[in-house]
Amino acid sequence: MNPTIANIPILLMLALTLSVSSLPASEDNALETYLNANYKNDNYELIQILTEDFDGDGAEETVVSYGYPSKSGYNDPVIEENLLLRKEGETYIELKENIYEGGYYVSQVDKVKLDSSDKWYIRLTITNGVSFSGCGVYGIEGDELRVYYQGASAIARGDDYLIDRDEDGVYERVCQERRYHDVQWHTIRQYQKWNGSEFLPSGTGISYSAGEFVHPQEPKEVIEAYIEAVFLNLEKEIGQLLSEGAEIQADVLELCNEDMLIYSGAEMYLDYEVLERNDTKQVIKATSELGTMHFELVHDGKWQIRRVYRVTE
Repeated sequence: MNPTIANIPILLMLALTLSVSSLPASEDNALETYLNANYKNDNYELIQILTEDFDGDGAEETVVSYGYPSKSGYNDPVIEENLLLRKEGETYIELKENIYEGGYYVSQVDKVKLDSSDKWYIRLTITNGVSFSGCGVYGIEGDELRVYYQGASAIARGDDYLIDRDEDGVYERVCQERRYHDVQWHTIRQYQKWNGSEFLPSGTGISYSAGEFVHPQEPKEVIEAYIEAVFLNLEKEIGQLLSEGAEIQADVLELCNEDMLIYSGAEMYLDYEVLERNDTKQVIKATSELGTMHFELVHDGKWQIRRVYRVTE
């Protein structure tokens, strides 16, 4: 972490051991007084205090982060709450009770510069503490907190991060990276470029790991692999998942579209009902929020799709 700590030397030394309700005396008595009066919490410890004039209006804002410096089973500090304050005269006003209110927690808080802007922005690292890293980018306009980007993998298979292509300390893009393995191991990276006031989509890239395609064993897995192979335009894998002379009478991307698959695998969106089953044939109804399709599969050494058609219900 690289927090900017202004005028709070004693708080900095004791940040990892003292609760908000027992702040020591410091040079910034106004902050100490405000926190003791408004944010006494015996459950959390003070992690850090980050101070900066983020919006460049001459008034400093402060992010007060508290949670657990360490927690069993987690790799990083567990920051549960990030209080956003602005100093006004000899006291503080609250701009946001908690910057991040998602389903995970925050492991790091720092400030960053973005391309074509002279302001500072708040960056949060979002994580479950084990397998992935998300990202939140926030700015201040007037008395409002603006969320410019906030992303974290819903199934913990990917990372979100800012990109500094020139390595000059100024970030130009954010990348949403998601990893899949239903067809073969592959990574989808969706980029957004900062234009000075917001992030805008700027492209998508796909990369594949080494290794041969492994044919799924279960019929439902064949359906999911086929949908993702169509999405990724993997002609070789599509050919292996279809039986000879297969009749494809519906576009499976109308069942799971690009906006859905860019975030997670097809299994996240489908409910199944087996309509017909024996050792050599299965007919499965697959339903998503977009509609319903029937998949007819046959088994001759491995399960393959023989027919796909849409059902109107």
